[in-house]
Amino acid sequence: MMKILSYPLSVLHYLLYGFLLLIFHPIQWVCIHFIGRKAHKAVVDFLTLMLTKILLVSGNWVRFSIEAPLPENVPIIFVPNHQSLYDIPPLIWYLRHYSVRFVGKKEL
Repeated sequence: MMKILSYPLSVLHYLLYGFLLLIFHPIQWVCIHFIGRKAHKAVVDFLTLMLTKILLVSGNWVRFSIEAPLPENVPIIFVPNHQSLYDIPPLIWYLRHYSVRFVGKKEL
């Protein structure tokens, strides 16, 4: 039964995901070019929240825990071992109080 439900829920998830990206791309562009970085950060924060929440549509949930207290006012390097692009919005959302940047590598 769950496998049968997963097909329409996956389609709905992809449609919502694409819709959010189509809506927020021009908003981000306007914010970064005309309004400023603070507005852009607020838009990106809201977008990552929405992208994280639509994972619930397909039956996925996100849990984020920090095992030790993080130091303040020092650079911190987070090294996640994420498996897909769906891991990035929750990481950005839960680490939004830090200046999160991503570095990728070209696979061989």
